[in-house]
Amino acid sequence: MSRARTLSLELTVQGPFISQDVSAGVFGIDTALMRNDQGAVILPGTQMKGLLRQVFKQALDAGAPGLDLKWIKRWFGSESGSLAKEQDGNRTTPHDYQPDPGQLLFSDLCADAAADKGRGPLTRVQVDDDRGSVAEGMLQVVEAPWTYGDTITFAGTISALGTGCDADLAILRTRLNWALAMIPAVGAFKTAGFGRLKCASLGKDWSAGDPLQSGDVDAIRAAGGASFELTPQSPFLVEARSFGGNYFAGDAIIPGQVLKAVAARWLTDHGLLPEKDDALAGLVFRHAHPVLADAPSPVRPMVPPLSLYSWREGEGFQVADYFDEPEAFEILSDSATFAFSPDWKPIPLSVEAAYPRENPPRSVRTRTAVTEKGVAEDAHLFSYAAVEPARYQWLSEAIIPPDADADTAQDMAVLLSALNGEIRGLGKTKASVAWRTQPLKPRPTASKRGESWRVVLQTPACLHGPSASRPDT
Repeated sequence: MSRARTLSLELTVQGPFISQDVSAGVFGIDTALMRNDQGAVILPGTQMKGLLRQVFKQALDAGAPGLDLKWIKRWFGSESGSLAKEQDGNRTTPHDYQPDPGQLLFSDLCADAAADKGRGPLTRVQVDDDRGSVAEGMLQVVEAPWTYGDTITFAGTISALGTGCDADLAILRTRLNWALAMIPAVGAFKTAGFGRLKCASLGKDWSAGDPLQSGDVDAIRAAGGASFELTPQSPFLVEARSFGGNYFAGDAIIPGQVLKAVAARWLTDHGLLPEKDDALAGLVFRHAHPVLADAPSPVRPMVPPLSLYSWREGEGFQVADYFDEPEAFEILSDSATFAFSPDWKPIPLSVEAAYPRENPPRSVRTRTAVTEKGVAEDAHLFSYAAVEPARYQWLSEAIIPPDADADTAQDMAVLLSALNGEIRGLGKTKASVAWRTQPLKPRPTASKRGESWRVVLQTPACLHGPSASRPDT
């Protein structure tokens, strides 16, 4: 069985230190520290992964014994466009830019809150080469809670996805220890004396993570599927839209195909695939929509479709003509399928209070390639706005098709019941998700009114092919 393994990582850094945040900070501060949604100062895990990959690449170029490019690519992945460089150095194709992140996943490293000295900012200037004085307009104010000589402890984890034998992990840990000793500094402004790395320590053993926690297979099969409550543990980036070519903004709605891919990785790591891969392919995963975790009814979506109800003061929700029975709306709303507002009716204040329309916040991070000298490479910088989980959780469902045969339906229920616990690998940032699975709640059966039905589609759909649209068919 292939399981994800996790190793603790702790860094001791000497101040001053700065992990540069590109978002707007405190007034009067030009460069602010990067913080997570809990307010803790962080060292991005992506930077640690990049620094370690750079050390191994330089060691390979210097002829280090026992090290090869295949091993580096397995654990650390390949940079975009590198495939063509390795082959002939000239030609590039779209395939060369496919993502290849490798099997190592680094969490953000959080600073010890007790070590925050709360000191004032530092100032940096640029000196004019000709006059030897401060250049005009070249004053920078830097947030610096730790000054010269202070020590800061950062703690995080390294996860090895899809690992092999224990010997591979032992070699990996030994090489990581060696590479960490080769890193002189972390954070920003490293060449100016910031963020000196005094000590780095890895955990003694790789932990296997949470054991597999199966749910009620029979109940899920009888219900025809499962509902999911998802709580991301760090910012995630899915369905990113590009602006200007080097800025990407992620969507707060997690597509069903993304959830299915994350589930497939989790099930593979726990040995449930490929013998049931046909069953996974037949499952229908719905989009996951965000809801406030501390809302009055957190199992419901934020905005029910206004087309399906009317509001009367003092009487609560009154069902519109779509349902025969008033209680049908309450049953259907609990299924978390309402998360869109397709029409232009005004929203009563009472509904707005129960279902706030605010979106989860975003955190902007900037990444760049690093040269052999350890500085940012020209024309290789990009930023992305990832969704911060904050006070939100995401609700989704997976449906067992009604026409599935008995054996396939049983396999589908087994797979869905296994989706419990901490599941890694969501989106570009490979965020961890606390995943909770329950059987689907009963759904109402819509009543037929005369000769017509009302159908509301939540996503774009192809209802029929070109041949079915001809009058003679």
